[in-house]
Amino acid sequence: MGGVKDKYLFHENAGDQHVGRCASGLNADTAEFAVYRAHFDFSSLATQEEKIEREKMIKKWLSDRLPNDVTEHTYNLAIRCFAAICYHYKDLNEKLHKKCILRNSPVFKDIPDSFLDVAVIAYPWTKTKYTPKLSGIPPHVTQLYEMKEIKLELASLQENFMKDMKEEMDRRGFASTECNTIKITAAIASLAARIETMGTVDRTQPRPDEETMHERLATFMIEDEDYDDSDHMLLEEDQAEEIAAISEEEKQLHIERNHQQAMDHVKKRKLTMGSHHGLLTPLPSDWEFPTMTWCQLIENWFLGNQRDNLPPIIDLDSKLAKHCNKGSGNRMRGNMVAFMRVVEMEARGNSCWKNNKREWTNECVRNMIDEI
Repeated sequence: MGGVKDKYLFHENAGDQHVGRCASGLNADTAEFAVYRAHFDFSSLATQEEKIEREKMIKKWLSDRLPNDVTEHTYNLAIRCFAAICYHYKDLNEKLHKKCILRNSPVFKDIPDSFLDVAVIAYPWTKTKYTPKLSGIPPHVTQLYEMKEIKLELASLQENFMKDMKEEMDRRGFASTECNTIKITAAIASLAARIETMGTVDRTQPRPDEETMHERLATFMIEDEDYDDSDHMLLEEDQAEEIAAISEEEKQLHIERNHQQAMDHVKKRKLTMGSHHGLLTPLPSDWEFPTMTWCQLIENWFLGNQRDNLPPIIDLDSKLAKHCNKGSGNRMRGNMVAFMRVVEMEARGNSCWKNNKREWTNECVRNMIDEI
């Protein structure tokens, strides 16, 4: 092959990666040129079980929304693209046009927040074991990020040094009264213990540590020679007031628990309702039927979009849709109904139709689309 091999073949495609980085707009004169692509990093999770479970959830969620004939190589590309969508989700959701076809894609709508939390980018000085391998970095950029790493280590050393010095000085009592305070506190605690032991007459029968107030009062009444019925009545009144106060606190606690349970039930609701055009509806007043492919129409027909507070299209009757798309909402909905009748006929012929509309999931919809 001669010169062709030397010109077009590179070790680990490093040349292609370098060109791609330059074409993406990264500044080759900064250490940030060595940024790693968006990926899922589970190192922030507490336990290994959580890391494994989160990774399985992402794979299952994405696999349910991809065709069944996707190969392993195609899936690896898809999950990298999905990680980029998760990392940039906030900006995409704010800046994409309302009719952008990506908004109704199954891999964009209703992405769980737990997926967005683990979608990150990384640099050579912040990489973890989940960071993908990288090549195509020029030597001078390598030196730049090594200098960056040294700078971060110096800043961390200075912060930790001051923190350790302060803790050691506080422990030894320098420039503070902590040392004397500890001694005084210990002396007071010792004196209080002696006074408490003096209040006990019969020391041959020690009482349990967790003694109730009623038992203490009964003991003092028996040991007191001047005790009479009037004293007993006063003690009962004091005890009744204490019980009443405790009951009031318990009552308030019970009210707060009921309120919290009600709030939890409200949070579990999937859609928020509002009133406009004389109707109680989950749709926003300016909502329009979005531009969709036929696959996206089938998915939105059964599943909707919970993040944007949109119910499945199958639940939208003519009253809710008539004001949409400048008054043409019912005509558009009628076209969708006619299309879904054909889909239902084909799906029933392939034995992949569910009569209960609440049984439809992303996996069921994707399997039906593959069948028909």
